[in-house]
Amino acid sequence: MFCFGLGVWIIASSLAYWWERAQGRFKNLFPQPASVFAVTLGHLGLGIVILGMVGTSFWTQTTSALLDKGQETTLHDYRFTFQGIKSLDGPNYNIDRATLHVTRDNQPLATLQPEKRWYPIAGKDTTEVAIHPAGAGDLYIALGTEKPDKPGTWLIKLYYHPLVNLLWSGVVVMVLGGLFALYSHVTNPKAGSKP
Repeated sequence: MFCFGLGVWIIASSLAYWWERAQGRFKNLFPQPASVFAVTLGHLGLGIVILGMVGTSFWTQTTSALLDKGQETTLHDYRFTFQGIKSLDGPNYNIDRATLHVTRDNQPLATLQPEKRWYPIAGKDTTEVAIHPAGAGDLYIALGTEKPDKPGTWLIKLYYHPLVNLLWSGVVVMVLGGLFALYSHVTNPKAGSKP
């Protein structure tokens, strides 16, 4: 929880700095030097990234289930119904594609199709994970192997990564801060990095 608190503190401090530079007036928030936005956005993005790291490191949920066609399993607030496997031929590989219907609070949310691909020439297989954005987090579904003694029953691996989208949005905010810093340096090189 220390890291989560650190992220919140960095975000709050960044906004407080911006508010201070605006002299506590809303009308002064945007007519600011580029260097102020560079400092604010750079630190704000860092705080957001830290929150995303905490969410994916400590609050990730996973489960695995052996499912036959029509069977269900749950993870977090989501229900997954296994619709079976369809075998297909790719350009240079064979495909086993699963279909799962995802619902939340009995409302349809998505249909996801993870795959197993077998490359006969290379003698290797790969797993193609199905991903669905779910608010601030993501749902991941990976297709395992078929149970040898129960044809039609497959291992399904489910993952829920909360706050993972904060990682990417935080990086975008930091990049914007960097652009403002570059702009500030180009337009006012004597000011350096001082806001």
